[in-house]
This record gives sequence, C-alpha cells and structure tokens, in this order.
Amino acid sequence: MKFEEMMEELERSGSKKNCAVYKSHGIKEPMFGVSFTNLKRIAGEFRNSSRQATLLWNTENHDARMLATLVASPTDLSMDELTLWAEEAENYVLCGSVAGLMVRYPNSWITTQAWIESPMESVSTIGWNAVSIFAAKATRRADSEFRPLIDFIIKNIHHAPNRTRYAMNSALIAIGRHRKSLTEIAIKAAEVIGEVKVDHGQSGQETPNAANAIREFLAKA
Repeated sequence: MKFEEMMEELERSGSKKNCAVYKSHGIKEPMFGVSFTNLKRIAGEFRNSSRQATLLWNTENHDARMLATLVASPTDLSMDELTLWAEEAENYVLCGSVAGLMVRYPNSWITTQAWIESPMESVSTIGWNAVSIFAAKATRRADSEFRPLIDFIIKNIHHAPNRTRYAMNSALIAIGRHRKSLTEIAIKAAEVIGEVKVDHGQSGQETPNAANAIREFLAKA
C-alpha cells in the first residue's frame, strides 16, 4: 500500500495556488501543486521507499516524479532507468531534481561529461545542473577538472537549447564562486559571453549576469 499512501499524501499536500505558480514556470498537468518543503517532509515520512520510485515516476504526475527523485537510490534504480528519467524530465524544476539524484551515482562525473553534450535539452540541462553541484560541493574534484568546461561554455552557450543555456550560465557562476583558482577566469569568460538570452515563459524569472553574480557572492563572503 505504500505507493497508494504516498500518492494520497501528495494529493492532500497540494494546492491550487501552487499549481497556478508551477504552470507559469512551464510545468504541465497532471500535478497536485505540492511545495518542495512538503515534498521533503513526505520523503522523510516514507523512508526506505526507494523501490516505489519507478511507480511514482510512471504516473507522469509532476509531484510524484519530484518525490521519486527524492526517495530513489542508486542501489535500486539502474543508470539505464535514470537515463530514461533524464530524457523524460519535461521541465527545468524536475531537471534540477534529477541532477541531484544523478550525482550520487558511481562514476557520476563521467556521466556528467557525457550528458552535457547531449542533443536532448533535458539531458544536457541535467548534465550542467550536475556541474553546478560538483563545483559547489565536490571538494575532492580538482579545479583543473572544471577549466575545460569554461572553454566549452564560451564556445557553445549561445547555440545550446533554451534551458541548457540557463544551466550552462548557472554552472559558470558556480565554478566562479566555488573554485577560487578559476574565479577570474570565469568572470572573464562571462564578459566574453555577454548577455545570455533565455525564454522564461510567464514565470518572470531572469537570467543572471554571471560576472556580476560571481562578484556579488564573493563580496558577501
């Protein structure tokens, strides 16, 4: 009954107001409109539910898919299944959550290198989201491993798919903020790149200027 209980709890925790907000961010029905705070709470309540993750994903319900990424484990979800999830992630919010799961897999850095060059927008977006996570949190990864990525961003960002452009810009910011030996290089790269145009739909979201975002972060730090 765990799967049914999880779906029921998602439905109870949703709101029409959140649904309206999510729709403005390009998230499609079906969904219940569950906040991320409630998603984390539900994931905590249903610990050891990793084997339910595929069932949740297969509902095609946005909130259920988000929950799937929070309860799934690399020990229960194969890389082939995760790759399918990446291909099916139809909005940028879900792409971010899949990236958070992907970086927990063995050899995820190698997977990241492959995914950032994918012709599929969702997969490449997830790959660059993963770069941001690694830049900020993977202390064992050497700064030198991120240096070629800056050159890749300079060369390819303006030709990348819409949400991939945003994820690449975010990755450049993360590298500049958290990789001290690459900070000035990232800032100069951002200045070379110039304005990054991303269609944010009706969300009102804006694409940050990477050079300014790096400088502001360092000033506060």
